[in-house]
Amino acid sequence: MDEEKNSKEQTSEDSSNEGTGKGDESAADEKVKQLNADTERINKAIAENENAKARQKLGGVTEAGQVQEKPKEETPKEYRTRVEKEMAQGKTEFGN
Repeated sequence: MDEEKNSKEQTSEDSSNEGTGKGDESAADEKVKQLNADTERINKAIAENENAKARQKLGGVTEAGQVQEKPKEETPKEYRTRVEKEMAQGKTEFGN
């Protein structure tokens, strides 16, 4: 049992000294690999976004999935006001 306890203590001492040995290199290498992978994913996403914008410019505007707005109905009062205004400007011939 004492041997097991000593080996566990030695292992914990080794792991606490990671800053001075090969453990540091592998951790740094691992971080560099992770950062490179993240950078590659970000660059790929940027390129895809730019391609999508270029396709949209070239393709024009599509109406797929858009709902066309219905024109607002005029009330009788609004209709009368509009017709009177048009008559005053001479655009319609209702009152003549």
